[in-house]
Amino acid sequence: MTKRIVAIIPARLKSKRYPRKPLIKIKGISMVEHVRRRALASKAFDDVYVATCDSEIKNEIKKNGGKVIMTSKKHKLATTRVAEAAKKIKCSHIVNIQGDEPLILPNDLKIVVKKIKKSPKIKYWNAIGNVSKTELLSHDVVKCVVNKSNQIIICSRFFSPIKKINGIKIKKLLGVLAYTKKALLNYIKLKKTNTELFQSIDQSRIIENNILLKSINLKNSFIGINTKAEEKIVMNIISKSKVQKKIFKQLK
Repeated sequence: MTKRIVAIIPARLKSKRYPRKPLIKIKGISMVEHVRRRALASKAFDDVYVATCDSEIKNEIKKNGGKVIMTSKKHKLATTRVAEAAKKIKCSHIVNIQGDEPLILPNDLKIVVKKIKKSPKIKYWNAIGNVSKTELLSHDVVKCVVNKSNQIIICSRFFSPIKKINGIKIKKLLGVLAYTKKALLNYIKLKKTNTELFQSIDQSRIIENNILLKSINLKNSFIGINTKAEEKIVMNIISKSKVQKKIFKQLK
């Protein structure tokens, strides 16, 4: 199959930590629409879709001219929702951009796609970034340990406030994952793992089934929105950051 890389943005209203968060307004634009527009602005993808089980989200995207794939309401993980949507798309690779990452930079999405094109046979990728001391202590933020080969070997919400363990840096796991289509469809066949079930971390199923999860280190590590407290932080960043202000003008 000709190499075709698409973005799929999973979103649902029934989030346990922050219900209805995809539709919260950030400077007049819903969060999920922020993410979709940034994916389009990157010009890195052959197509961009939102995958959802909610008609409200579907209507929000449709009224903005976006593409939507409806999925089952049974999904507990974003990755399985993306996998269901992927079955309906002709492509070689999928980039899963979480719908709660409204500060993701289009240029960073370009970096992710360049990595895929350079090494198209790698099955699973995940973007990572620097983690703050506050984020180290937050159970809402997923952290990871990466080895010298840039392989993600541990994922957890629970880490000590120490940024290094035996000289290895702890990083933040960002809400940008990528896979070959074949690997993504195989993901749903993999055995569920204890860490996945206990901490609700999609990537644990890959790591704990002894499959390579390659990292893509991004210089920017903006916060996502999992709680109302994080929403306030995002609002502050998008109002004050020169980079975010510039991007927002382009998105309107």
